[in-house]
Amino acid sequence: MRVRAGSEPIPSYSKISSDIHLLGNTLGHIIVEQEGKRIFELEETLRSLTKRARNEAPKKRKKTKAKIIELVNNLSYEECLTMIHCFSIYFQLVNVAEDHHRVRVLREWATGSSRKRRASAERVPESVYDLVFTLKEQGFKLEETTDFFSNLRIELVFTAHPNEARRRTVLEKGAQMMKLLFQLDNTYNDSFEKRTIIDEIRACITTLWQTDEVRNDDLTVMDEVKNGLYYMQNIVFPLVPLMYQRIRDALSLAYGEEGRKAGIPSCVFFGSWRGSDRDGNSNVTPEMTVNTVKMLREAVIRLYDKKLFELVDNLSQATHITTFSHELLSSIEEDKKRRPDVWQNIRASNEFEPYRSKITFIHNKLLSVLDGGAVAYRNSDEFLSDLQLIEKSLLTNRSEMVTRTFVEPLIHQVETFGFEFSTLDVRQHSAKIESLVFAILRHAGITDAYNAMKEREKVALLTDLILGRTRAEIPQVWVDEEALAQYHVFQMIRNVHAKYSKNAIKTYIVSMCHEESDLLEVLYAMKLAGLYNDLHSDLDIVPLFETIEDLRNCAGIMERISNNAAYRKHLQLRGTSQEIMLGYSDSTKDGGYLTSRWELYKAELALSKLYGELGISAKFFHGRGGTISRGGEPTIDAIRSEPLEAYSGKIKITEQGEVIPQNYSTIEIGIRHIEQILFGMCLSMLDKREASDSSKRDIDPKWFEYMEEISEANKSKYHEFIFETKAFRDYFQKATPIREIARMRLGSRPISRGGTMEIEDVRAIPWVFSWTQNRHLLTGWYPIGYALDALLRKHTRKEGIAILQRMYDGWLFFKTVIDNTQMVLAKTDLMIAELYSELEENEEKRYLVFAEFKRQYELASEMVLEASGQKFLLEKNRLLRFSIEVRNPYIDPMNYLQIRLLRERRSLENQGKQRGQFEIVDTGILLSIVGISSGMRNTG
Repeated sequence: MRVRAGSEPIPSYSKISSDIHLLGNTLGHIIVEQEGKRIFELEETLRSLTKRARNEAPKKRKKTKAKIIELVNNLSYEECLTMIHCFSIYFQLVNVAEDHHRVRVLREWATGSSRKRRASAERVPESVYDLVFTLKEQGFKLEETTDFFSNLRIELVFTAHPNEARRRTVLEKGAQMMKLLFQLDNTYNDSFEKRTIIDEIRACITTLWQTDEVRNDDLTVMDEVKNGLYYMQNIVFPLVPLMYQRIRDALSLAYGEEGRKAGIPSCVFFGSWRGSDRDGNSNVTPEMTVNTVKMLREAVIRLYDKKLFELVDNLSQATHITTFSHELLSSIEEDKKRRPDVWQNIRASNEFEPYRSKITFIHNKLLSVLDGGAVAYRNSDEFLSDLQLIEKSLLTNRSEMVTRTFVEPLIHQVETFGFEFSTLDVRQHSAKIESLVFAILRHAGITDAYNAMKEREKVALLTDLILGRTRAEIPQVWVDEEALAQYHVFQMIRNVHAKYSKNAIKTYIVSMCHEESDLLEVLYAMKLAGLYNDLHSDLDIVPLFETIEDLRNCAGIMERISNNAAYRKHLQLRGTSQEIMLGYSDSTKDGGYLTSRWELYKAELALSKLYGELGISAKFFHGRGGTISRGGEPTIDAIRSEPLEAYSGKIKITEQGEVIPQNYSTIEIGIRHIEQILFGMCLSMLDKREASDSSKRDIDPKWFEYMEEISEANKSKYHEFIFETKAFRDYFQKATPIREIARMRLGSRPISRGGTMEIEDVRAIPWVFSWTQNRHLLTGWYPIGYALDALLRKHTRKEGIAILQRMYDGWLFFKTVIDNTQMVLAKTDLMIAELYSELEENEEKRYLVFAEFKRQYELASEMVLEASGQKFLLEKNRLLRFSIEVRNPYIDPMNYLQIRLLRERRSLENQGKQRGQFEIVDTGILLSIVGISSGMRNTG
């Protein structure tokens, strides 16, 4: 196994402490100014008490906790809301300061090592500089390094999340404060400029204090679309050319003049589920998806047009000073013929400035895309071709630096975003598609019992229907409205392809895919809607395997479907490639964190071997969330810990709404995030290359056997407690805010698939969300201690620990699981969790569940420390441990307040009070949910 060299330099804490001190003190002054000294003193007393409770012995802590509870219970509802507002705003400011510091440290690293890079190849760890020099050190020649980028395809898909209850205006104010902090970095002490910036910061925080943190109405699908668009326009669009400029600079530093001139293909692309993911969300109608396509299209075209105006300013070359390519001049002559009116308008000013003339014609053709003009570009390839005409003319006429500086950035943006900005994936539950096929076959008189057929009978019938051996007509009058709604989705996709682009919607994801018929049903629906015939297939059909059983069965399912005559034809028409989505969230909810990771690992391994044998190109789509239990692991470790056989240079990853503000808060942080994905792919490629070159595998086959035993013990214990213990089911309803999360509609999608609050029905995001709010975080670690201890019970304790330590030291997959678990254990808080447990009034149930929780937490901590050889949690990651310890006393007050409000809300509900009588309580709970999320920077 290739070990990653180097580590990130430890940043200076004095600067971030100074920022937090400035922002915190300013907030304190504003609280006094806006709410009065009493509120400020209450906030300070509450903060002081929760901080003290963290550092006291158990007996003293009990008394302090009683004081905290008494203080909180004596607050009026209005005071509760104000207290939550205080701490929530504080964490928004702390998060701004931390993000600002991340960028500052990146800049300091780059500045400090820029001179050294040329001489000794020192570079910022995990950057594209580190990537390029790592490849060179491994013996890669320039052509091999550029081949790595050419063979790479990274797709980042923006999804929505309930935590987006925070309004876009709040996000914008955070961005404004970060800009002010950067300006402050470059001022002198006691200068007028510094005082002016501090005044602006105070004004910004005052406005933030006076602004609603969350919406007054339910979050809509269009709200989610607009939130995603905000990041695409302001962060992602401008970061793309900067990222490729950094790659070019790295190639130049590593390989000299040849590296500077090397071509850099676009390899990072963006997609979205916002406005198109309809699994369990009836609000995502065909009209909503069309509106999303139009909004994205218009937004990106407006951005391109703005860049064209910049090009006009910069490309002022004149015919009597320099030369121009024949192809460019000929294209301008063609443009004059097609748009003589445009030529007449610009002739006087641009006749002898060909680039400006060409760009003006491009501008007119580009804007015509929006209004459907006769001279509009038919697709983004035509737009790109015109830009490349300018690029080639500049390069052949001694203007390479002009090209690299002004034209190449726009070319990379067009290659990346096209006219779509974000390619949409349509996702739907397999049962919905089955209902569509059932309705069509019943209407056609083929069968009234399709849904009762055995799988082999379904496959045979669907195959005949797709191949045309059996025919069924679309109903003229639909009896089943739900089936008609599903058919309208396929019609909508066909219309979008015809009117806009086939790249606007490229993928149909089948969630809860259990059998090959689930995929054939989609192919049949595509045929009926005109999206598939013998000559073309217009969508990738992607199975989403998201339960433990489905992960175990997926290789067999995909082997059978790949050998099906109808589906094999579809694969050939789609370039003999298959995308498979793997669900981290539901598999963890189904079998526990450790079992989920092991089944995902095995599934990737089995599928990779299968597609290698079949000669089909496979691309894995990882449905990761923000928390560890939903796949939100450190980027590089997450990529490298996958099976070596799964590396293909292609990867697709969800960017969940809850982590987007962290990963894309600034352009520099966005670049850093993507560079770490690139670096992870580089290390995976090197790992695979090293393994293929070596006759010796460094993973002991017995470790797979041990892992299977550990996983089975984990799954068995997990199911026994989570699904089969009645007391736990009741505890989930009482000790978490799950009912309140459901009632408050924090997202556009219902919280449950089946409409109930039963564990089986609740979706994975709110499932994790609720256990994070009450600080149990059991979704990320339970019951790994029991599972690891099972190995010790089978062997001697000494032998078992030795096995675990060898696996930890020698197997990156296992090490990543253990390290991720200890991160969650470190964030878990028994003190606060116990307070939530008291929301379960039944003492017997409460004791049964919380005692098990505490016992398993202690065992998990013990076993993780044994496996990793540490004395305490996060011993090797003290920076994260410090961050958790610093944040906890400020999160605690919101937990105490939330517990009070939950208890009283439920009491009012039990008394049969009307909705309006506890509206202020609901507002407080909502604010506490958002505030705790900000404090923990994790939700679900």
